[in-house]
Amino acid sequence: MYCDLVKGLPLDLYSQQDFGKGEVVLSRHIQTDRLLLVLTGRLYDANLKKFYGAGELLQLVDFFAKDYYCDLTVAKFPSRVLLIPRQAVCNLLTKQAPMTWALARMVAIERSAVPRRVL
Repeated sequence: MYCDLVKGLPLDLYSQQDFGKGEVVLSRHIQTDRLLLVLTGRLYDANLKKFYGAGELLQLVDFFAKDYYCDLTVAKFPSRVLLIPRQAVCNLLTKQAPMTWALARMVAIERSAVPRRVL
């Protein structure tokens, strides 16, 4: 089951990438020009101390709020992710309601301003 955010996107059209155990999936300073959806496997973000499994989106706040991802995410097991272009997500949200993309970005920017240890 995939995150509701990507429902309505033609997921079979987007690239997939495989990662072996211990490989870096996302690192600091990778542009947020694509959203990553876990298809199989298990990933770990050491900074957030969070595991991601099938159907989850990686570092969603960074995707909406920033130009670059901030945390390191590694594959804990062999994994496959789907790379969804930023423009596809923008088009989908804008199609649902014209202000949805802008609102999602504003909420994420506000969320990213709160120190993580407080949450």
